[in-house]
Amino acid sequence: MEHFDPTSAATWAARGRSVDDAEALASIWRAFPDLPPCAPAEARMQRIRDRVDAMRPISDAAQERQERERRARNFAFVERKAASGEADARDLATLRARDHHGFDWNEAVRYAEAFYAAQAGWSYREPYRALRESASEREAYDAGFKDGGGDPNDLFDAARRAFFAAAPRNQVEPTASKQASMMVPSSWPKPTDAPRPTRWTRRLAILTEQDLRAPEQGGTGFGAAMLQPAMQEMTVLVLCDGSITPLSETLSAPVPAHPHETLEEQLQRLLAGLEVDDIFTTAAGADLACLDSAAGALPLARNRERSQNSFLQQRVHVRTWLERGAADGENIGAGHIRWSKAAKGLRASLGEFTAVDRGSLHRGCHEIHVLLPDGTIAEDFVDAAGKPINPRVRFPNRSKLRYEMAKALRMFGGGMRFALAEGIPNSHNLVR
Repeated sequence: MEHFDPTSAATWAARGRSVDDAEALASIWRAFPDLPPCAPAEARMQRIRDRVDAMRPISDAAQERQERERRARNFAFVERKAASGEADARDLATLRARDHHGFDWNEAVRYAEAFYAAQAGWSYREPYRALRESASEREAYDAGFKDGGGDPNDLFDAARRAFFAAAPRNQVEPTASKQASMMVPSSWPKPTDAPRPTRWTRRLAILTEQDLRAPEQGGTGFGAAMLQPAMQEMTVLVLCDGSITPLSETLSAPVPAHPHETLEEQLQRLLAGLEVDDIFTTAAGADLACLDSAAGALPLARNRERSQNSFLQQRVHVRTWLERGAADGENIGAGHIRWSKAAKGLRASLGEFTAVDRGSLHRGCHEIHVLLPDGTIAEDFVDAAGKPINPRVRFPNRSKLRYEMAKALRMFGGGMRFALAEGIPNSHNLVR
């Protein structure tokens, strides 16, 4: 076990302290060492208090230094976003607050919030929020609200700004539909479970070469996730080196069949006559920029989304998008599933149904129940084919708890209540 000697500067330097802080802390411990156990308790406590008082200026200086570094890192991050063209209105307002008004980070954030609120036509902030802010933050908020065109003293200020903020959306422009169809993939949002499920025949996925390799080979493995039998009717294209081909051709022959076509021409040929309601892409970096250049060839769909951020988040996005697929004739409940932690387990709600985790049963089996608003079991529901839906779902692996709960809620959301006729088994006897 390592010996801890607080009177040695090397001990503090090894724990991340600067040379000056390490020497100062060691000298304080040498000046105020611990008294022996035989000393009176009050004397030992007083010695500790004296040592803490002596160390407080060093701790305060370290906190101030860390706060300065945090604010500098935040500004540097926003500057990088602005340089790459990814900054939004709030990011630009944050930099404006620093450059034009000299505000520090916390004040610049308040300035950006107020500037955006004024531009969007929102009301001046609630008084109770100002009570929790410092005087400098209140001053920054007022400056941002004024620069954004707001005037808290004007009775009709909020209505006037709201009218001007909504005016461009109310005007009918000839190029509005064209601009919507030309929305580049880099501006697409990440997938959520809010959109309604879409048949596999009307779904389009655009992958990259990296998605065809397994994670242990430096890839993502998303291509294998889209080769399931239930998804065989989905259109899957692979983008590689500025060319795009169907997934089946890419797996058999990586060389494109039409090497002299541009990417836009290839997309027009592959998507000709295809009706698409749902588009998803995993492209990033150079692949995403290449896809942006051919955005005019992409069909106008109800949902257009892309995976973003880290690999773990991208994996969640792919799973979320795939879970919205439905086979022909299948009826699945749509809408956002609300998750909440309860004292006795996880709970999830979709519409009138609530899925509750009942914990582990014997032999490692887990069970969930689907309940109605009054807390009773959702009995006597059938799917589109007339098959009874079991409200008591059992599964062996707890890692699939969220998946099974979401699947059960979607099934009940797409089902209907039906008085079971004689001879049809009751759901008490069904175990999936």
